[in-house]
Amino acid sequence: MNERLDFLLRKNKGKSKLNEYKKFFKGFNLKHLEFIELEESDEILKRVRSTFPSIEQECEMISNELPINSNLLKEVLNSANKGDSCYIFTDDVYECGMFKTDTKSALNNCFDVAFLAYENTCFIVDHQFNFSFLISYYDDDHMDFKNEFDIQRRIIRLKNRL
Repeated sequence: MNERLDFLLRKNKGKSKLNEYKKFFKGFNLKHLEFIELEESDEILKRVRSTFPSIEQECEMISNELPINSNLLKEVLNSANKGDSCYIFTDDVYECGMFKTDTKSALNNCFDVAFLAYENTCFIVDHQFNFSFLISYYDDDHMDFKNEFDIQRRIIRLKNRL
């Protein structure tokens, strides 16, 4: 299919859910939340696909009990500096776009996003492409991992970072 036509079809499909998608993310009071249109979002996703596939993934399963403690998230959260930003989105990114926000804010809210998102998935990607997270929530209907979060992290280790 023509790439431009595919883009226009996805954008048209997203029109019906865009307002709800924006409200959904605004409901988490993420700091410095900025919406990124679909076209720019597609370019960011291309860069994500080219940056992270060859990096080994680290995984962690944790139960949905308070407090939710993730060693993979804590390591990045503790090394994040004031002013660091990241991209945050759900599976609706392909029709609606994504958001840029404060990294600490995104990491502190990612479990709520995954829990409440339609497909129970939250994606976080550092705006410098140093790390990415995929957080999925498995509810009561899941056969093996009832009420658990699946955290998958890919990270590029840099000097003076992590």
